[in-house]
Amino acid sequence: GRLNDTTQCDAIDTCYWNNASSSCTRDCESVFIRDECRNNNDCDWDDNHQTCETKCSVITTQEQCLASSKCVLEKIAGQNASVLCVTDPGIRFPTEQGCNANSQNDTIWNPDLQVCVQACSYR
Repeated sequence: GRLNDTTQCDAIDTCYWNNASSSCTRDCESVFIRDECRNNNDCDWDDNHQTCETKCSVITTQEQCLASSKCVLEKIAGQNASVLCVTDPGIRFPTEQGCNANSQNDTIWNPDLQVCVQACSYR
């Protein structure tokens, strides 16, 4: 039957509780069909690897973030200093222009490596 609560759902390895739909949903990494992946706002389809991955912005633990090949931890300064999981700057901004024009101002262009990287204050 349907799982109607967070505890039952989270007890299953391949599922998570989707707050947006208030339902038990298959983990992005357990989805192998492109359209099913794209229909879940918590997931991103990787065309290169033909895999479904959890969006960095919805990852809640540092361990999950570090385990993802496309995510990095970002320190947010302020009174309640916290750490967010964000998409790697090199993926978010493949060009120098995009990297330098980033409104979040959390990235800088590395001219030696020709890649967008996290600004020092966010590492």
